[in-house]
Amino acid sequence: MEDKLVTLAILTYTKAQILKNVLENEGIETYIHNVNQIQPVVSSGVRLRIKESDLPHALKITESSAWLSESIVGEKETKKGENKMDLEALSKRFFVRALETEDVDIIYDLCSKNKLFYEFHQPFVTRESILDDRNALPPGKSKEDKAYIGLFDGDTLVAVMDLILGYPTEEIVWIGFFMMDTAYQNQGIGTQIIQEAVEAMKNAGYREIRLGVDYGNPQSFAFWSKNKFVVIQEKEYIVMKRVLS
Repeated sequence: MEDKLVTLAILTYTKAQILKNVLENEGIETYIHNVNQIQPVVSSGVRLRIKESDLPHALKITESSAWLSESIVGEKETKKGENKMDLEALSKRFFVRALETEDVDIIYDLCSKNKLFYEFHQPFVTRESILDDRNALPPGKSKEDKAYIGLFDGDTLVAVMDLILGYPTEEIVWIGFFMMDTAYQNQGIGTQIIQEAVEAMKNAGYREIRLGVDYGNPQSFAFWSKNKFVVIQEKEYIVMKRVLS
């Protein structure tokens, strides 16, 4: 009979992700679930779940303070210039978390409704292309520099954002992808999301944001222009930037 999942701990997303990495290095399969997505509380934001058969081993690890010291080390390394960002700070209105492989269906549901985007960005989205995008990295960057995130309103995925931190230079954030559920468009919500994300990136010490827009897509170009991005280059796509001042 298949193991049922049990809750090991309720933590902030940042600490849950650290503990998840520690447990998975010990061979314990770990899942992060939202605790209260309707009114997410930063201090107790996510539920860390594991298979029941792994519980004794996992408890031994969590009873040790070693995994927590790993987060302290991480904080020190960040101060030395690593590309890190508190994902929870990216939005004040929506719950923010990293999107995992098991989220592919809700990501596909959101993306597939945005048919205008894929008229200019071929081919049309598939589950396979989503998983490829989730793992894609530009040259010289590692998975620690990438934040493939979702913004949630209750159980609803409102937006997907793909960030590359410190690219193409250390003081720049590259937005590789941003897409909203069509039900939340044309209400000023997208602009609010970008403005809050801009503020978080500025507070994290970044000086500029860049992104690419497909030629001929009036919706995308108008959206980013409205949000104070300007064209700096035209090649296979239009490169736009916003200086954080």
